[in-house]
Amino acid sequence: MADLMNTQNQDKKEEIKEFEEEVVPNVTNIKSQETFLLPSKGLFYTNQNMKSITLRRMTVKEDKIRLRNDGEDKIRKNLLQACTIGEGIDIGQLTLFDVNYLLFCLRRISLLNNIYKVRCYCPHCEAEFIDEVDLSKLKIKYAEEGNLPNFDIILPISKIKIKLKYPSLNNTIMLRENIIEYLKMNADEEVGELLYELGDIIYIDKVNGGSMITEELEDFIDNLDIVDLRAIKDGIKKLDGQYGIDDDILCKCPNCKKDVHHGLPITGELFSPSL
Repeated sequence: MADLMNTQNQDKKEEIKEFEEEVVPNVTNIKSQETFLLPSKGLFYTNQNMKSITLRRMTVKEDKIRLRNDGEDKIRKNLLQACTIGEGIDIGQLTLFDVNYLLFCLRRISLLNNIYKVRCYCPHCEAEFIDEVDLSKLKIKYAEEGNLPNFDIILPISKIKIKLKYPSLNNTIMLRENIIEYLKMNADEEVGELLYELGDIIYIDKVNGGSMITEELEDFIDNLDIVDLRAIKDGIKKLDGQYGIDDDILCKCPNCKKDVHHGLPITGELFSPSL
């Protein structure tokens, strides 16, 4: 009888330990802040201090920023800016792939948990399942000074010279605000029609060596030959996915055991795990 009770007590202690490990993370050796080398390595910025960014752990004050009634990009900017240590660093100037990388870094040091759960769909057996991604093992694609992409395009019809860029977080915030403002004054317009050209504009740095304001770029795109516009879109497509987190995640379907590829979407699970 005594042996049975001892075994039951031991089992109970192990259950409690497992529960505590799920609810309360390991709080030993906590880093209050950490410095992260950006995927861009600062090569696309004029500010030399933006090669790496030092983040501190979130407090409740920063966590409440996520609840604001703002656009997602604006919330991300304010959240990262509040947790950034250092003078003269504007998170809004960062490229989108640098911003996404920092969001996952902030999650890791703040929640003390490297596991990020992603809902998946198996195309082989149509099963739905949850994949647990270890954020500490993600592959990061870094820019190298001697192997940067070609930002220059000569349009095939008009022969206009276009210099592309990686849009910044500020660019996407401005894009959203412009669309909202435009739709307020033009309620009958389709969002898809707006994005057809505005989504390209934030990638354009210069036209024939000169800068243009947003309204000028809109007129420029509207009057382009469709073949020229496709050349711009093709150039933009070549830029996307070159740097940042490699979000082609490979896992196995627990049902049919076949390989499944999925992305790494930023969802509410990032800072409020529930799955």
